[in-house]
Amino acid sequence: EISCSLVGSEMCIRDRSRIASVNAAKVSLFVFFALWPFTANLAFKYGLMQVFLVLSALLLAGRAILLLVISGVHARKETLATSLPGILLILSALLIQDNWAFYYPVLVSITLLATFLLSLKTKPIIQRFAEISIKNQEVSPEIVSYTRKVTILWCFFFALNGAVALYTVWLGDLDVWTLYNGCLSYVAVGALFCGEYFYRKVILHVLSLIHISEPTRLQ
Repeated sequence: EISCSLVGSEMCIRDRSRIASVNAAKVSLFVFFALWPFTANLAFKYGLMQVFLVLSALLLAGRAILLLVISGVHARKETLATSLPGILLILSALLIQDNWAFYYPVLVSITLLATFLLSLKTKPIIQRFAEISIKNQEVSPEIVSYTRKVTILWCFFFALNGAVALYTVWLGDLDVWTLYNGCLSYVAVGALFCGEYFYRKVILHVLSLIHISEPTRLQ
């Protein structure tokens, strides 16, 4: 990290202010789109869907630009994943097809599925997360194998989640659509994340201890 004394306090303050602004923007956008099904529900009921769709499309475009500015080339895949749902919202607003917007969660699941699935050809996304967490340590073949399996597990999850989201659209019940896509799907994500974490930290650890102690008991 560069000390403020080396680059000047004024420049350092500007850098910190810029980072704080970017982080605030990222958090705000995350909250907006996490609550998107609920706000879409209200906008539809109160006849404000067109305004809401335009606002959502603009915010998605802003998020894509923000990602490109921050991460450059590394953000291209994430920006692409954002673009497809954004195009749907723009078309919904331009063609005055409010019902199209309810396919937004379906497209989000499809783009996440495609992103995770395509990463299996090079370096699985979960392996990249693992490399970030262990920093400069070498990634063992066991970790590579495990993270690949977890990435495949998330692929199955996104496929199932997208199918259920699609069913809620076809069902035609706005409140059911909102409940699943705005609440239950997040609960499912959290359950899978916590379940995998518990399995990795507790079950695998216990199994490794049993494996280590087995030779001792046999002697």
